[in-house]
Amino acid sequence: MAAMSGERIGDAAVVVALLWFVVVGGAASVIDVRTHRLPSKLLLTLSAGVVLPLVAAALAASEPGGLLRSATAGAALFTGYFLVAWIAVGELGFGDVKLAAIVGLLTGWFGWDRVVLATVMTFVLAGLTAAVLVATRRATVQDRLAFGPFMVIGAVLAVIEPILNTP
Repeated sequence: MAAMSGERIGDAAVVVALLWFVVVGGAASVIDVRTHRLPSKLLLTLSAGVVLPLVAAALAASEPGGLLRSATAGAALFTGYFLVAWIAVGELGFGDVKLAAIVGLLTGWFGWDRVVLATVMTFVLAGLTAAVLVATRRATVQDRLAFGPFMVIGAVLAVIEPILNTP
């Protein structure tokens, strides 16, 4: 009975982390679209709202493996996006790099396949959107596209994809 209640607490905590990510990540996305900036204070709030419930879930389930995978995925995405921002100066901002760490933390909880899917979805969605905007002459190839919204959408889609594919 105790293990079952710990599992339920853990599941509820993960749902809280995901909902927090959707709400606060959505707000950050709106700001990014309008200003091409992801405010550090908002990203810190987003990070805390994801990390704390995941820590609670790991403690409730007595399973530190998920938390370790989350931290590793967060560090991996941070590093990857940092390298892209460093190599392609001006294409990604540091807000995008910090958001990548949060995306890694969240998706890493669900598994490495979710981390990879979130990353691929991010770039595919951004690329398709850019292509449509250029093709419809609503943007040029020199215009900048806010990347944060695609990161948030890609992460959410990666996490809920197994639910959507359940018959």
